[in-house]
Amino acid sequence: MSHLSQNCNISHYDLKPPVHFLYNMYIMSNLDKFYWFGSGILAISPLFDITWWVILAVTGLGILTIQAYKNKLWNLVTVNSISIMAYLTNLF
Repeated sequence: MSHLSQNCNISHYDLKPPVHFLYNMYIMSNLDKFYWFGSGILAISPLFDITWWVILAVTGLGILTIQAYKNKLWNLVTVNSISIMAYLTNLF
């Protein structure tokens, strides 16, 4: 046994996902699905013409900015906010 496992009182059985349901499956919350939706919108936005591209990109970035703000990731809030402003300048 290594010296690390001797000093640690947490076993791998104690490390579980935050939410359990039937068959030990992790159930994604609706808020997590909303954030994935924002990522998806941002990912597909370049497939459309410039007007829809900007609208979808700003929407996706707005959703991801909410997630970054909730998790106090201020660098991502800043980058996303600047990106939103840059995309909006393409409309005018």
